[in-house]
Amino acid sequence: MQSIVPRMEILADQHHRTEALARLTHELREPLVAIRGTAQLMEAAAETLCGADANVVAANARRIMSWSHLMRRLLNTVDLYQYTPERLELIYRPTLIRADVIMPAIAQVQTYVVDRGFSPHNIRVGSFDDIPRIHIDRDRFEQVMFNLLSNTIKYYSGDRRSFRVNIGSARVGRWFQITVTDWGIGIDEDMRDAVFGDRVRGRQAVHHHVSGQGLGLWIVRLIVEAHGGRIWVESE
Repeated sequence: MQSIVPRMEILADQHHRTEALARLTHELREPLVAIRGTAQLMEAAAETLCGADANVVAANARRIMSWSHLMRRLLNTVDLYQYTPERLELIYRPTLIRADVIMPAIAQVQTYVVDRGFSPHNIRVGSFDDIPRIHIDRDRFEQVMFNLLSNTIKYYSGDRRSFRVNIGSARVGRWFQITVTDWGIGIDEDMRDAVFGDRVRGRQAVHHHVSGQGLGLWIVRLIVEAHGGRIWVESE
């Protein structure tokens, strides 16, 4: 009995923390909606202006919208942290991977790309003609692509003019395969499975002083496995 009571107290404490996090993310989403609405109003206002003023307002609106997307991703991360692949709730919708998932994710990282001094045109996407419309949770998969693209940007340490990312597809038997290829700092062979763990960071990331909490790839694995898929990394 003595061992059961502390266990019940721990579970109750975890439940209270989960509820507190849920309330916090809910409260943060409300002002986030207002911020995104303001950015949309700025975009509309820019269309009524001329010359340099229009460019400045439009650029600031895009920046605000981009960072609001990032904030939404962070809030989603807090929500996802409560789940395992078996418990993750999915909303399936017919989805075109290129148009409905990849291109929106690229649009969301544009500000990040420009801030690093990279060319957005160096993120190249294949035709994806070999993948038909499929039923997946579109929003969750958009987060998968956002996290992967964010990592390609974050972990690139070469000449900014040489930055590039290739996103391709292939059909392998009854499976559809999506590949994201970059030329970043690489991952040590013994870490290639571990990097998909909770709060795990590769030695190269630590060595190059790249900021992060080690959650991005864990969330990617969580979403992919919840769909019955798998993810892996190859590094040279």
